[in-house]
Amino acid sequence: MVSNDAIDAFAPVRVVERDEHVEVTLEGPRGPVEVWLRETYSEPIFTMCRAHAPDPVRQW
Repeated sequence: MVSNDAIDAFAPVRVVERDEHVEVTLEGPRGPVEVWLRETYSEPIFTMCRAHAPDPVRQW
C-alpha cells in the first residue's frame, strides 16, 4: 500500500463514466491504480448566497 494523500500524487490516465459509477485509472508509482467512484446527490440545499431555490449537490 502506498501512502500519499497529496491531491496531485497520482495523475489521472483515464476516466470512464458508467451508469452507476465512474472508473478512474491513475498513474501510480508501481503501475496503474484503478478507482471506482459512486456518484450520489445530497438533499436539496442552498449552495450560494444568491440562490433562489435549493438544489441537490453532486457527492463522491
